[in-house]
Amino acid sequence: MMKWLRKHTKRIMVVVVLFSMFAFVGGAALQQILAPRGGADAFFTLYGEEVSRKDYAAARRDAAVLEAIRVPWQYDQQYGRSDGTMRIEHWYMLCHEAEQAGIEVSDEEVESAIARQRQWLTGAGFPAGYMESLREGRGRYTLVDIRQAMRRHLGILKNATRVFKGGMPSEQEVRHYVSDTETKVKVRFVALDAQRFVDEEEPAPVEALEDRFEKYKDVDAATSETGEGYRHPRRVRLQYIVAQTSKIERHVQVTFDEAKKHWKKNKGKYTKMEYVEEAVPTTGPTSTQPVAPKKVSKRVELPFSEARERVEMDIRKARAMQLAERAMRELTTEMGRPWEDVKVDQKTGYKPISVEARDPDFMRSAQDRVARDLGVSLQYAETGLLGREAIGNVRVLANVTMEGEEGGEPMRVSEYAFHVPAFVEQAFGQDIGSCLQLYQAPDVPLRWTGWDMADGRIMQSTTLALFRVVEARESEPPANLDEIRSEVEADYRLSRAYDGLGALAQEFTAVSAMIGIEPALELFDEVRTKGRVAKAMTPPAFARRVSMRTQGMPFLDALRQGRPTLAPPTVPTVGESATFVDGCFDMASDGWEPPALTAVETERMRTATTRPAAMPTPTVQLLPIPKMKKWFVIELLEIEEVDTERFESELRTAAYGNLQMEQGFKLRLSWFNAKNIQARCGYELIRTETAESAEEGMVSDEEAEA
Repeated sequence: MMKWLRKHTKRIMVVVVLFSMFAFVGGAALQQILAPRGGADAFFTLYGEEVSRKDYAAARRDAAVLEAIRVPWQYDQQYGRSDGTMRIEHWYMLCHEAEQAGIEVSDEEVESAIARQRQWLTGAGFPAGYMESLREGRGRYTLVDIRQAMRRHLGILKNATRVFKGGMPSEQEVRHYVSDTETKVKVRFVALDAQRFVDEEEPAPVEALEDRFEKYKDVDAATSETGEGYRHPRRVRLQYIVAQTSKIERHVQVTFDEAKKHWKKNKGKYTKMEYVEEAVPTTGPTSTQPVAPKKVSKRVELPFSEARERVEMDIRKARAMQLAERAMRELTTEMGRPWEDVKVDQKTGYKPISVEARDPDFMRSAQDRVARDLGVSLQYAETGLLGREAIGNVRVLANVTMEGEEGGEPMRVSEYAFHVPAFVEQAFGQDIGSCLQLYQAPDVPLRWTGWDMADGRIMQSTTLALFRVVEARESEPPANLDEIRSEVEADYRLSRAYDGLGALAQEFTAVSAMIGIEPALELFDEVRTKGRVAKAMTPPAFARRVSMRTQGMPFLDALRQGRPTLAPPTVPTVGESATFVDGCFDMASDGWEPPALTAVETERMRTATTRPAAMPTPTVQLLPIPKMKKWFVIELLEIEEVDTERFESELRTAAYGNLQMEQGFKLRLSWFNAKNIQARCGYELIRTETAESAEEGMVSDEEAEA
């Protein structure tokens, strides 16, 4: 027995110590250690297999490492999304997919990627040893952590690339693309604009207005075929404060001593060009003829007397910017004060709105106090209920933007103001930077630098702005006719003018079909005078469609929304109209016949028959576009076809590349879409308290890594 005890003394002591510890800390600890893994410890399942808290913490740490070294891991944002839907769970699923697919990443690929990131960090202003310094920070990320995270990141991209290569356009798609973007037509046209023929004195019967209101009150004008509709879009009411350096600058005083001191420190900045005479060296035998000196330009420093005005202007600009930024910092702090001690509601992801924040005069009072304390000119204003387009028409707010996160686009107030709970379903802890609660101002002011008119001269000015949304309304019809009576009356008269133009448009088309548009215009005085058509428009030849990517149009938005990425070209005086462009191309198709006209014979039509007929016979059509309230009389002049040689030598390759890029982008957006990731991986959330906290982003780094 003693021999056995001596042999197993160490093991016995370990057991005794463990039982002593459990006796001290209680039975809960024993139960936790002895309990089987899984259950409440699992967050979610992939293909029926549970993902544990430990696995989730490892993925969370890898994502944190990538964020620390500025590698974007939220691929939905990287490839054009901005809703911040991808979370750590999705990162883990993508890693899982890559591993299941047998994707391997070599040590050389990892080191090469890290070297490139080091180079980028240095170029972005980070210190040379930034990666190495991370081990000393809060996260204490070592190079081993960085290599592991980078390996998994590269594995995800490698796996995705296999899919993207499947997007190969067909020959038919290539030819159709070339036909749409390279075949061109040239036309001449006259636009009869109903707005020019409106009779402002025409009575508007109440019955007609009521009928129009009832017909269109619940119709959205933006999607209406006729352009008529009175349903209000989503609207918000704003309060805002603006600081403009051009307005602050005029109140900044600069003393003589300040200007002189600044000039002495920055003499090299204040210079002018002077022409001075420089002796020309002589060569060869000495000549008795004098050589005229050569005049050369030379930059010389200005004396203070000449530089003073520029010096004072620079000082005022710099001081105005300092005052504007200081004012906005204090206002931001003031606007955030009611939210500081309010805890987040874990069910909604938002902080409850305090009574102080709801005070309608809170923002105005803050502006008055800061403007008085700093002695700066600040502008406070309130708007009525405005839609996106109307906010964009508020001059001081039209251009200010919030800088987008890495890879994101700047966001204007006309978009930012609609990121409120009434319109955005926010996942807790996600996309906080671009979501606002009602009565909440952004964490930093929005900014724009451009040119402004001040004191009778154009000068560069920076605008800083804070705003808050105090009311948000969903799209809704107006309450009654009186709410929009003036708008309904204007539309009634415009519609009457448009309908009344039909007969004139028919007659003008019939005459143009005989002698051409330009000679016809000479016969129609009212078109030239009342319609203000001095001459027919002949824009450069245009294609049926243009690539949104090459025209500065919202290409990524179209891809995200599944809309075509080829758009109608912008035609001078017409704008972007698929109806107009397609109507022009219809005239160029084989066997096209113009729609029959209903015009009765007139004196002008009889006059046209006495003139020499145009040769060849003009190809003319009448194209009404109700949404624009215009009648277009169009004459086809020329068709520019794509010849086979140009297609084979030049256009095929370019079109193939554009389509391949576009399809690859579509695949990326689909592949990295959070819902699609979950569907591919058989994701199911385990509804436990721990899982819900993780889903809502409530687990801290320390908890997850415990």
